[in-house]
Amino acid sequence: MLLFWKSNEKYEKRYLRQPTLMNHSILVSVCAITYNHEEYIVQAIESILSQKTNFTFELVIGEDYSTDNTRKIVLDFKARYPDKIKLLLQEKNVGMMQNFIDTLNTCSGTYIALCEGDDYWSDPYKLQKQVNFLETNNVYQACYHNTIDRDENSSKSKVAINAEVNCDVDLVDLISNRCDIKILSLVMRNNFTLPIFFKDLAFGDWPLCITLAEKGKIKYIDEIMGTYRYWKGDDFKGVYRQFRKKDNSKTKRAKYFTRCLIDILKKYDEYYDHKYEALFKKEISNKYLTLLNYSVKSFDVQLILDSVTEIKKNRKYNKSISAVDILKVVLNPFIMKIKSFRSNPI
Repeated sequence: MLLFWKSNEKYEKRYLRQPTLMNHSILVSVCAITYNHEEYIVQAIESILSQKTNFTFELVIGEDYSTDNTRKIVLDFKARYPDKIKLLLQEKNVGMMQNFIDTLNTCSGTYIALCEGDDYWSDPYKLQKQVNFLETNNVYQACYHNTIDRDENSSKSKVAINAEVNCDVDLVDLISNRCDIKILSLVMRNNFTLPIFFKDLAFGDWPLCITLAEKGKIKYIDEIMGTYRYWKGDDFKGVYRQFRKKDNSKTKRAKYFTRCLIDILKKYDEYYDHKYEALFKKEISNKYLTLLNYSVKSFDVQLILDSVTEIKKNRKYNKSISAVDILKVVLNPFIMKIKSFRSNPI
């Protein structure tokens, strides 16, 4: 049974009684990838199918050869909504990134919305609101909105963005990682191409947004219209999933994640033929200093020396890092300890 929200006359008058957007047989494709989401996939699909729009949209589900009942569930929905749902059933587990690319390439809409199988939308007018904005604001490549972040492991929830400032995003913001765009909140124009290396990246949400922002601005809509889940079995929201098998150290996982960011930044700098070299180099340098800081906090001399050596080896990106910058990072925890001791003597 579908989740039907109580009809809201004010919203329907504002969003649905505008001229019908039927200049394209499928105006919006909703791209939904899923793997082992049997606990959550029903809520995700129902929240999508229950959208109230004055245009035609399709739901494209990429099912990545789940080992639980996820495939059975999506096949059941396909049988019930054959004209609304398009299924991409992988013949083997291809992994999150390849599954996303394959599913994205199956989308035919003028616009593409995203919702992974363990997330869900909470506003029945979400698609209509975002499409209305993009239809009337051609300078924007995409738009996103606020979400609720829910940790299923602790059953705690929080609002993702608590900001009174303008959260519109451009390429500078994306490269500097100064925004929090949840993938389920994005609606974007279907006029971009992902780099060939995209499938080899550790994760895809931030790189996707970089790709979009290079083509145009990304508008922030200050409304909560969906819920983003964290849970123990998710594919890469647990960004360190494979790494955890090797080491459970919080610091080492953080260093691994930082190295993933550096790898993405380097690849995009090359991809854009160094057009934004200054921006990329600045952020890459910051990430190398972050790695050094993690080593310093371990108080392991060898790790500190290794981090300094790594900075020197990557001088192409780290020319702006001086010996003074390195010294500040190395000495900072010791200085803080001295200050703490002076303010709280024994």
